[in-house]
Amino acid sequence: DADEHVELAEPQVAQDLDALDRVDLRVQVPHADAHLIDLIAAVVRLEGPLHREVLFRRVAHAYGIARLTKSVEDRIAGLLDRAAQGGKARVQGIFVWPPGADPAARTTVRGPSRGGDLREPEHVPPEEVAAAAELVLRSSVALTRADLARGAALLMGYRRVTPRVREAFESGIDALAARGGCVVEGDRIREARGQTTEGIS
Repeated sequence: DADEHVELAEPQVAQDLDALDRVDLRVQVPHADAHLIDLIAAVVRLEGPLHREVLFRRVAHAYGIARLTKSVEDRIAGLLDRAAQGGKARVQGIFVWPPGADPAARTTVRGPSRGGDLREPEHVPPEEVAAAAELVLRSSVALTRADLARGAALLMGYRRVTPRVREAFESGIDALAARGGCVVEGDRIREARGQTTEGIS
């Protein structure tokens, strides 16, 4: 059963991390950079892969900032670049991965949190959607693109396939095809023989 391979997407509350010096993120404070980079690394380690916007919100929330302004975003983005340069995070497009992670080899699928909360569909990495689509294809001879997107979305807890959900999950199907995990035959998609998603946790 594909559902057995779905983990909880449990958000980690930033305040639960080890206490850090409180600083104003809107101001450059050199001595605080190391603490902020450590916070970024901790969030990425706990929640990665995650969308940059979600990471920015977590870091800002940890310092009592409810609304992300451009100056705060720029400050965190600069620190994220430094974290990546220091090997504490991996940035791929708009998503941030734990160091050493290989997005192309992603196999873990995350569903709703324990409270039933779902991530915004555009905040789900295409590689994770690809893994969900591959799981769905395992139990099907072939599916239309729309049915595969719907099946992968349902597997991850999205009961209503809105245009936003459809767009995000079709991007994931494209990612699966690009890595050779499925074969596209017109509007029908089937699993690539000999290609399976092993080690899903």
